[in-house]
Amino acid sequence: MTPSPTRPAWAACSRSRLGHNLALLARAVGGPDKVMAVLKAGAYGHGTVGVARALTALGVRRFGLATLDEAVALRQAGIKGQLLILGALEPKHVREAARWQVGLSAWSRPYLDQTQRSLKGMHLDLHLKVDTGMLRLGFAPAEAPGLLADFSAGRWSRLGLASAYTHLACADEPQDRVSAGQLDAFLGAPWPQGLPLHAANSAAALRYPRARLSWVRSGLFLYGAVDPALSPLAARQQPVLRAYATVLRVATAAKGQGVSYGHTWKAAKATRVATVCAGYADGMPRALSNRGQVRIGGKLCRVLGRVCMDLFMADVTAVKGVRPGDTVTLIDGLEGPCSARGWADASGTAVYEILCGLSGRLPRRWEA
Repeated sequence: MTPSPTRPAWAACSRSRLGHNLALLARAVGGPDKVMAVLKAGAYGHGTVGVARALTALGVRRFGLATLDEAVALRQAGIKGQLLILGALEPKHVREAARWQVGLSAWSRPYLDQTQRSLKGMHLDLHLKVDTGMLRLGFAPAEAPGLLADFSAGRWSRLGLASAYTHLACADEPQDRVSAGQLDAFLGAPWPQGLPLHAANSAAALRYPRARLSWVRSGLFLYGAVDPALSPLAARQQPVLRAYATVLRVATAAKGQGVSYGHTWKAAKATRVATVCAGYADGMPRALSNRGQVRIGGKLCRVLGRVCMDLFMADVTAVKGVRPGDTVTLIDGLEGPCSARGWADASGTAVYEILCGLSGRLPRRWEA
């Protein structure tokens, strides 16, 4: 969706908070040059180009993306660092990737062969994706010796082997009994000396020094949305994004009167109801119907009835003086009902889904 400059709902992103989180991570892993910032899905809802520019100014030189479109947008915005598509790209698009100097992930021999044929004289950086326990995409660790031998023999002469990596399935689980074995499997392959290796996402980078390797791939921690209980560093992160909307109308629901579609909420007594300019098309989950909370006039206010596409209603009976034009805090803070984590808990989902679900219709306003 195209951002709407005329609609009174927006997201504010803080450069200083982003820098604070990067500094915490950089001190732990050995500097900003050891961080690959993950900018998938619009930088987890924060805005791909805005985040990339802010992090580039702070010394980050590597960025992980999901699609070629995301990578091209960064190049067109003047971002010159190393770009890696962590997801899949069809071989028919690899020439475009080479033209924009975007590295690709490979997970099968047929993919390597097809990519080699498609390049036709061009050269491309290639990163081997190794499946050590996700069962998603990747080579088995046992395939590494044969792959490395074929690279050395020139089978894929148009592909430069730029790194090898894996992804840890349970690094953010409180009782993680999987990551150590995954690392053993990955590091047990006969990787050539000097080949960059990476395995750690945000959770692993915080918890497991052994997983930090050549660099770490961090998304959620940079944005200040990792579970604070995960590690002491996680408790010091700062949420980068805040989301706001505006009160459009204040009315009184009489006893017994229903609110919103289906009248799933009815007033047990006379209730002051504010209509707010945000809805599920903006990324406010419909699952917050009758259970979410927002902040108006400094107080928590319950969502009443079903969240609509463009609007929702909230109980402002306990808030004095609410009127049209007042600002409503949708998301702010590390924890609590009005945080991205609070929305996730109330909706029965993950904080990733909340942040990535924030609509492009909301302008991202960058501030200090």
